Amino acid sequence: MTHFLLDFTIITGILIIGNLASETNLTTTSFASILDTVSTVNKSGGSGEHPRINNILELGANKITFRPGETVVITVKNNGAESLTFPDPAMGLLIENVDTKESFGFIAAQVLTLLQPGQSKSIKWDQRGHDGIQANEGEYKVSVTNVPDQSLPSLSAYSHFQIKEQK
Repeated sequence: MTHFLLDFTIITGILIIGNLASETNLTTTSFASILDTVSTVNKSGGSGEHPRINNILELGANKITFRPGETVVITVKNNGAESLTFPDPAMGLLIENVDTKESFGFIAAQVLTLLQPGQSKSIKWDQRGHDGIQANEGEYKVSVTNVPDQSLPSLSAYSHFQIKEQK
């Protein structure tokens, strides 16, 4: 156990230093022609005592501003060297209105889902809740957290987008 903790501490330190040296806004780029190239801010980090562990987990929407009713495509990408595990095929994504705190999730089978190194997965959201009602205009935060395992702690990433009637 001591050997594992020592290795884990060294790797975590290297990842934190690497992240601090590259503290910049990331862009979400086209993943196999699925998404248009757009600029978004990706925030990534670990939980608890390991905040901001590199940019292993990347998350972003295909645009920054959406009209009401427009499909939002959210992409999760594993930039790390190891597989990441998620709680379901929808990657456990959670969308929350920043002002009202109303949240939107996805109905998906509770089956652990792996995202291999370099792999990405896109999930579409129709801007509707489980009740079928259109989400309100406003700023939204989308977040994702992997399921921790023996080799990686829990990692989280989040991004923002807006639903706004364009004039």
